[in-house]
Amino acid sequence: MFSLVHHKLQFWEENKNSSKNYPTMFIEGYYEILKELGDIILIIDGWKSNNHDCIFQYLKENKKDLEIDFDFLSDIRQARNRINYGGIKLSYDIWKRNELNIKLILKRMMKYIEDKLNK
Repeated sequence: MFSLVHHKLQFWEENKNSSKNYPTMFIEGYYEILKELGDIILIIDGWKSNNHDCIFQYLKENKKDLEIDFDFLSDIRQARNRINYGGIKLSYDIWKRNELNIKLILKRMMKYIEDKLNK
């Protein structure tokens, strides 16, 4: 599962020049990676959830040492829901405003997982 996350990240990095034309796809794609990383952390802890909100709530309550903005994760989840359930297209401006924070959270979650897997 973790190797698939790396594969997806490689795809998005190799196609980063397309973000201006497809910002909705980038937000949705990176959100799915965040969700999958959260799922991996739950699995490491012996849990499983298919509910995105539950995954992030678990992290908020139990993984404060990740030092990530859990409210931001909730905002990104809501943006993803607007895309998937409301058919909303998001602007490039929204992607650019959120890209750095998304990638920072990804790095912290990945490091956390790598540290756990290497113990």
